[in-house]
Amino acid sequence: MFKIIFGFIFMSTIVFSTQELEFQVKKIDNKNIEILVTESSETKIQIYKIKYGDTLSELALKLKNNMNTLIKLNNIKNRDLIITGENLKYIKKGDKNED
Repeated sequence: MFKIIFGFIFMSTIVFSTQELEFQVKKIDNKNIEILVTESSETKIQIYKIKYGDTLSELALKLKNNMNTLIKLNNIKNRDLIITGENLKYIKKGDKNED
């Protein structure tokens, strides 16, 4: 569920399996909103091997992913518990010009 705050443009990213969509919600008037949905530029699922001392929040910043995206992609039940040596899937965004 997403909360829409009227008077502001609300932007977010939703991940469906390995497809990433970006959407932008804009208030038109008191009764109408406009929702723009676009497919992100080319995305790739990458693997990061968790190291001792890593935290999910630090990895989200380092890997340029939203913490909730990492939780959903990896079926993490407890965001405070990640295991050293396990693989963490994350989305690497790229350009269409990138090889």
